[in-house]
Amino acid sequence: MKQLLSLAAVSVMVGQASFANTQAIILADSRSGIRQFDKVYTPAVQGDLEAIYELNDIKISGQGREALYLEVPTQFKNQVLESLSLTHRQDPGEERECHSTVQNDCRPAYVSMEVFDLGKQSLQWRFWGGTGSGPYNSKFSEIRSSEGETDNLYEWHRKGHYSVETQKDFSKSSVYPGLIRLRSVGPDEARIQQVVLRISPPLLSKLNDYIFSSGLSFGDYITAEGRSYPGSPNYGYYGDALVLDSYNYPAHQKIPSHWSKERGALRVPLKPGTRLVSVDVACGDMKPVPRGANPENYRGNATLSVRVLKNGKKHQDLFKRRNVGSNGVMRATLPSLSYVAGDNEEVEIRSERGRLYIMGIRFGEF
Repeated sequence: MKQLLSLAAVSVMVGQASFANTQAIILADSRSGIRQFDKVYTPAVQGDLEAIYELNDIKISGQGREALYLEVPTQFKNQVLESLSLTHRQDPGEERECHSTVQNDCRPAYVSMEVFDLGKQSLQWRFWGGTGSGPYNSKFSEIRSSEGETDNLYEWHRKGHYSVETQKDFSKSSVYPGLIRLRSVGPDEARIQQVVLRISPPLLSKLNDYIFSSGLSFGDYITAEGRSYPGSPNYGYYGDALVLDSYNYPAHQKIPSHWSKERGALRVPLKPGTRLVSVDVACGDMKPVPRGANPENYRGNATLSVRVLKNGKKHQDLFKRRNVGSNGVMRATLPSLSYVAGDNEEVEIRSERGRLYIMGIRFGEF
C-alpha cells in the first residue's frame, strides 16, 4: 500500500474550513492510494442516539486499497462517539486458501473500521484501541454462508484509539465522528451487512448500579474515568460475577428479588413512566487462563442481546447477538430519547451463545 499522505498537508491544500466536508476527506484518501468503493452510504434508520447502515452483503476487496464510506448525520458530528458495531462475514464461495489441507485461514479477511475525528486537535483517521485480529486492530471475518457475526467496538474513552496514518499517537480523548471508513485489510475479500453508529447519551439525572463482583466501579458515565474491574478479567477471573449462559437459569445472591430469571436470561421490570436511556453491562467471556498459558487460547465465544419486552414478548432490540470481549462495559441505548416505559415492560439481558460473566449492570434514566 502506498504511504498515506499527511492529512495535515491535505487540509492546507483543500482549505481548513472545508476539510470536514466528506468529499474533501475522500479526495485526501484518493491521493494516498485509497480508492472509493461505490457511493457514500447514508443511514437506513436514524434515531436520537444511533444510525443504522444496511449494506446488503456488500463485498470489499482485500489489501486495504479500497474503502467503503458511511456518511455521519450532521447532528452527530459534534457529538461524542460511543460505539460502532459491524456485522460481516467471508463468503465460503469466495474464500481462497493456500492449499486444501490448511485448517486455519491462511488468507484471512480482516475489516478495519476507521473514524475521521473532527476534534480540534485531530482532523485525521483514527482506529479503535481495543483487541483486534489484524492490522489496525481489525476484526476477522468468519467464513459464513448467510448471517455474519457482529463485532462491537466500544469503550473508546477507556480502550483508546490510534492514528491510522502512523499506527501510533495513542489517545483516550473524545472522538467526534465526521465520516466512517471500512477497509478489508487482509489478503482476502469481506462482505459487510450492517454497521451501527452510536453517540454518547446526554448527561442523565439517574444512574442505578447493580454490582455483582465486589470491586467493580463503572466510573464516569461519559468518559469512564475511575472505571475499575475486580480480579484479572483479561485472564478470565471476574471476581464473584454472575454467570449467564444459554443453557441454565442464572443464580447469584445479589440478584434483586423483583427480577425474574429465565434460561440464559435476566429480566428486569420497568416501572411505568420510567424514561430509560441506556443499559450498561460490565462483562467478559474469557475462560480462566492457567499461569504461564497464552490467553489467546482461552477466549470465549459468548454473544449478548439486550431488548425491551412488553407482556413477555419482544418490543425493541437495543442490541442483538453482539460478540463479548475479554472485559468491558457494553452499552445498549434506546433509539429514541423520548421512550417512556408503559405497563408490563421489562428489560431482558440474554446470553445468546456461550458463557459470559456479568460483573455489574447500570441503568441510565432521565
